[in-house]
Amino acid sequence: MTALPLDETDLPIEETKKVEASRERFSAETLRRDLAINDADLDSAMTEQAGLYGFYSMQYAKAQFEADQAKIRAEVAKARAYKDVRSRLISKGAKFSEALLEAEVTLHPEYQDALELSAKYRMRAEMLRQSLEALKQRRDMLVQKGKSRLEELRGEVYLRGELSLADKKAHAKRKIAEAQGAMGDE
Repeated sequence: MTALPLDETDLPIEETKKVEASRERFSAETLRRDLAINDADLDSAMTEQAGLYGFYSMQYAKAQFEADQAKIRAEVAKARAYKDVRSRLISKGAKFSEALLEAEVTLHPEYQDALELSAKYRMRAEMLRQSLEALKQRRDMLVQKGKSRLEELRGEVYLRGELSLADKKAHAKRKIAEAQGAMGDE
């Protein structure tokens, strides 16, 4: 990785904020709809599960990348702030301690903006990570609902089988009675 020069403004925070404002927003309402399961249409829910997981995985990867980039921008802003504050204090001829320098850097507006932006990107990435966890739980619920439905179908088949068995027994008894009746006639 190449080092970023401290004098260049190749990572302007204002421009990053504009990009962020125009970016598609993460919507809790959309996630809620995506997580919903319609019991009457389990097949569709099962079919779309992989696509949803893939979509949110991609969104999470992008958000994590943006959070990492914002962290780098914050580190660059901190280095610039150190340089700016140190040169300002030296030009005034002021004596300063490392604690004073650290406090001045922490209060530097560019560094504050970069930290705030970094926190927003980390929050978005965390929300998407939690969305993936919710999709895993949705998958588990779909599996459980599928098993329940299978058990219900087995129960219906069993009951139908019992009825068919009873019908078969009645049919067999009639045949035996007919055969015995035919023997008695002889």
